Amino acid sequence: MTENIIISPAAARAAALAGAGLNAAEFTSHALESAFGRTVYTFEFETGELIYTACVDASSGECVGLDQRPRPEPPCRAEFTVLPAARMRRDA
Repeated sequence: MTENIIISPAAARAAALAGAGLNAAEFTSHALESAFGRTVYTFEFETGELIYTACVDASSGECVGLDQRPRPEPPCRAEFTVLPAARMRRDA
């Protein structure tokens, strides 16, 4: 019986980037888990516009799953100036 050879996380990250057609991205998480009936590395990484989730076969290094979605818009943050109460009243 042969053992499964597990590729390194760095090699799996490179395969995830290649599967997404990217040279670089900011990786936010990774895990080694069972999916698709095999052991895979699962990565989340981001570019300026998109968030990616990629699954890389831990034995072959093949990118076996890739999802991308738009980065959510940041919430609107209005800035308010608080005026002293004396400036808010009108003296008649």
